[in-house]
Amino acid sequence: MPTEQDLRTVLTALADRAPTRCELPAAPSTPTRSHHHVPRMLLPGLAAAAVIGITVTASLLATGTTSAPSTRGASPAVPTSTPAFAAPTVLPTTRYIFDLAAIEGYAVTDGGTSPTEQWLNLTGSTADAASSAVVAIYPAGGFRPPRPADAVAVTINGAQGFYATIEAQPEGNGITWDGALAWPYAPGAWAVAYSPEATHDSLPARPGLPNPELTKRQAIQIADAVRAGQTHGVRTPVRLATLPDEVSPVFQGLSPGTGRLGTTIIIGSTTNSDPFSTRTLHIQIYPNAAVPDAGDTGFGQTPVQFGAFHGSFYPGEDRLDVSNGTVGINIGTGVPHGVFTLAQLETTVEGMAFASDIADQSTWFPVSELMP
Repeated sequence: MPTEQDLRTVLTALADRAPTRCELPAAPSTPTRSHHHVPRMLLPGLAAAAVIGITVTASLLATGTTSAPSTRGASPAVPTSTPAFAAPTVLPTTRYIFDLAAIEGYAVTDGGTSPTEQWLNLTGSTADAASSAVVAIYPAGGFRPPRPADAVAVTINGAQGFYATIEAQPEGNGITWDGALAWPYAPGAWAVAYSPEATHDSLPARPGLPNPELTKRQAIQIADAVRAGQTHGVRTPVRLATLPDEVSPVFQGLSPGTGRLGTTIIIGSTTNSDPFSTRTLHIQIYPNAAVPDAGDTGFGQTPVQFGAFHGSFYPGEDRLDVSNGTVGINIGTGVPHGVFTLAQLETTVEGMAFASDIADQSTWFPVSELMP
């Protein structure tokens, strides 16, 4: 049986061999793939000396080596009900606050941002994948999908969510997402994975493609890939050299589109009471545009031509719709009776520089280069 003096001798010897400083790794700024916490190492010779046998300690001293205690088999901390990432109450518009890990059978095509929602669009490429899907996240205290009585409980990254037909309240108009999965990606902040084709008023599935509704397995596969806190910047298909004087250089968000719907960019200051301000500039850009018929005045538009562009101006809406044969632009306030003149809109269009391929987001510019 070791005496008190023996233990004091051992502790003194261990202290002589212990490092004088223990550098602990800094906490990661973004969540990692695992939410398990790895216990930090203790300095050799502190609590360990009270529990190890005196003969083992003496053997280590005899060889002149020390060893950090092993963590093999240590129990990780139990995950909390929601991830540790703290979502903002207003989402940034110039960067995404989440990303997706690789998902077998899917590719991310584009996405969009606004102060109240961020989303990434996916396309499926295999028979086991849905033809398309969306992952949308909302700010802390923002949209929380109502849970129907027949919802199926699921767990995503330690958080309790549900799979069900979900009311798409941000979109309104009574639209629902069939086969959608909702879960809190952060405390008080929710995310939804769904198929944009799977609504009660959607068209039948196209021939040769899977049913548009996400199955529970597909929805879980997509939701599990969400990495909250992994940020990446928004990109834009255009640079602007000038803005109308009435427009504040505030980027309100971007929404991708196809065909004549185009990618919409919103610039200017808004308020909750006036989200579609007459002083907000809406720019819609679409590739491979057919030249608008400048001779058609059936809707009160005025034919215009300037530089390489020609098309029509709608004076009652302060909106200009033009094309140079390659790129189409629809620019205006987004609401009737705005404050812009035809000359202001023409000057803004003439000062635009376009990405080399409007249809390919990899050629787009960082949003920090959007405004002068």
